Amino acid sequence: GAVQEVQRTCLDLFPPTQTRLYTGCFHGMGHGLALWEKLNAPNALKDCDLLETTYRPFCYDGVFMEYGSHASKAANSAGDPWEFCNSLDKQYQDHCARYQALLLSHTSGWNVPVIALACLQATFPNAAETCLAGLGRMVSQKEERDAGRIFQSCTTIEEESGKYLCILYAAQEIVFQQYKNWQETTATLCAKLPVSWQEKCSQKIKGGVSIKNWLDLTKSFTIVS
Repeated sequence: GAVQEVQRTCLDLFPPTQTRLYTGCFHGMGHGLALWEKLNAPNALKDCDLLETTYRPFCYDGVFMEYGSHASKAANSAGDPWEFCNSLDKQYQDHCARYQALLLSHTSGWNVPVIALACLQATFPNAAETCLAGLGRMVSQKEERDAGRIFQSCTTIEEESGKYLCILYAAQEIVFQQYKNWQETTATLCAKLPVSWQEKCSQKIKGGVSIKNWLDLTKSFTIVS
């Protein structure tokens, strides 16, 4: 079928033994499937399931990013912000949580404390932190990687762990994207945290560097047509 054909193309272009760029190919496929299915996320996820198991998670993420980017206020219940994620089969829920903040930013407007409060209402394991991680990444972009603005935005969150997780993941995103002056910006963000959170911040930065280094290994990879 068509999905299997795209899988073969992704793997031909980006052989897993040589590069990790195939992950982006399957992520992009998820975006395309979401649009093909007219933003019917459950149908698009079922399409992703036609891939081999190893490649499905990247496709799922693409579906949720596309869905979240186009969500309308009518797409999410005012009474239960997790209604959509909870309605899905369990194998999709963690991926849904990754893009819950994006979804909420469209259904509720860009209001950091409101989105964070919704994140903290998660009902399945690890979903609250996963959602807050997504919020932190968005804050780093919305506030143009400015440490002071990021700190100010994240600290509008009332719940203590929520505000600090927002800062941690904003710092990790800045490292991962290698934004200008990322070393200084992330050091400033970590230093603004309580001492008990600074080691966690350091670990997130190291994690971001590790991911970036891992992706840098593919830079010398050349596609031969």
